[in-house]
Amino acid sequence: MPAGADSAKGSSHRRYFGGLGGDEFAVVLKDCPLHKSFEIAEKIRESVRDHRFAWESNTGTLSVSIGVVAINSGSKNMMDVLDATDRAC
Repeated sequence: MPAGADSAKGSSHRRYFGGLGGDEFAVVLKDCPLHKSFEIAEKIRESVRDHRFAWESNTGTLSVSIGVVAINSGSKNMMDVLDATDRAC
């Protein structure tokens, strides 16, 4: 589960996590109002920002860009949804 995934815990909405390849991941929140999706995205971003990792004698931090889009009857296909998400970042 990606860093920050716990931020979606406690939500009554179904959530799905998956890798899209490389350094890209998707989080799908089923039946989740858009305003709540933004709140969850911000919690994930903060969790990633606050995470510290150690490698050899170095410590580091991470950052993340998150795009939030609604999937609804106007969504043509998954590629359109992913394109919209990339533009939203």
